[in-house]
Amino acid sequence: MTPEKLAEQDEHAAKILRLARHEVGSPDATYAVVETLLGLFQEWSSEGPVLRAMDDLQWVDPTSAMFAYRLGPVSRQEPLLLAVACRTGQLDTHIERLLCGWQRQRAPATQTELRPPASSAVDQLLAAETLAEPGPQERAWAAGAAGNPYYHPQLIAAR
Repeated sequence: MTPEKLAEQDEHAAKILRLARHEVGSPDATYAVVETLLGLFQEWSSEGPVLRAMDDLQWVDPTSAMFAYRLGPVSRQEPLLLAVACRTGQLDTHIERLLCGWQRQRAPATQTELRPPASSAVDQLLAAETLAEPGPQERAWAAGAAGNPYYHPQLIAAR
């Protein structure tokens, strides 16, 4: 669905689209978009549980980080689950501030570290993809996936 079609059906989308078109990049427009999105999430969660998932948080832009930060307190008051995933290691300053901010807000949080799959699981994935028992070369390609099981098929296909 195009932004224009969505704006015809939803007053929040219409407001966000107007702000984005007329004041792109201005701090006031950024704040207004974040506030409008918060209003939308609060409205949705007043009607029932809502899940907001953000993957690859390590690449989030500052505006999205601000929005995620502002959702922290909402998750304490409304049936809103904010699920985020990010790589560990070096994180941008605004990501570190976001994570620390959630801790200060006492937003309900559970941190889980995902480890790379066991080599036997990787062998099973490789066997399913290649329809053969993986050999040393396939295992070497799999090592290039850095523990990401969804990257294995692309590596095998590119061989």
